[in-house]
Amino acid sequence: MIGCMLAALRIPANGALMSGISKKGRNRAPTLWVVICAVLAWSLSLAHAAPAAGDELHWSTTQNEPERLWEPVSTELRKAYRISQMATDPIENINTAVQLCEKYIKAHPDNIDGKVDAYVILAESYSNLGEFSQHIGDRLRAYEQGKASAQQIIDLAPGRWDGWFWWAANVGRIAQLKGILESMIMLKPVKSHLFEAQKLAPNSALVLDGLGLFYREVPWFVGGSLATSKRYLEETLKIDPHFTLARIDLAHTLLKDGDRAQARKELQDILDEKHPAWPAHYQWWDRPKAEALLKKIN
Repeated sequence: MIGCMLAALRIPANGALMSGISKKGRNRAPTLWVVICAVLAWSLSLAHAAPAAGDELHWSTTQNEPERLWEPVSTELRKAYRISQMATDPIENINTAVQLCEKYIKAHPDNIDGKVDAYVILAESYSNLGEFSQHIGDRLRAYEQGKASAQQIIDLAPGRWDGWFWWAANVGRIAQLKGILESMIMLKPVKSHLFEAQKLAPNSALVLDGLGLFYREVPWFVGGSLATSKRYLEETLKIDPHFTLARIDLAHTLLKDGDRAQARKELQDILDEKHPAWPAHYQWWDRPKAEALLKKIN
């Protein structure tokens, strides 16, 4: 990670300035070093800061129902949510669901609970749209709209875990697409939103999967841990064994930790899954990713 950051700033990881750099560029070198040192110092401060309440692994002893059983109260929004989850033509279905939600929000400006449900569908739908889209520009626009929808949930109903989680999910993807420096800048707010979501919904499979992914992706010097990632993802699959996205995330963690045999088993379990928790996501994301990864490690 550090080496990549230095390379992004056109400074080799060994600290030597590039031999072909101009004299004018050499004069700017101290500024680049200031940026590097500031980012690293800030990152290290995150790693050694006092842990938030959510930093300790915990979940309640009473298992919650998986999120896939959730339904909005409104008949119109139930229709929109079901359409957004259909496996055939997912992008077209998501766009249809988005239109239905936007129509509902305009028609019911004073119905706070209904609007929150609509924004939950929008935040998740835009997140999925970003994953299913092919072009970076389309993906960024979808994640930005997902972030905005999630912020609406937080503003209208801060006690709902959905807003905090989908904000973190969409912003995390935005940061990944924009590069290393953006990822470092957004690390702290993404982490705080995930922990707030976990505090509100300790047994949410989506939240626990998000935390498992977080601990795998962040470098060790800002608190990353493969062991912690594995524990979160294993707990996710205890809550919802059919949550194939969490299973592929676990396979990636196992591979990164050197456990190819168990990773291979998790990937095969995805291919053998008969009742995926999220059919559209399974068909268009989880299964193709599992097939490609299994082929690669075989």
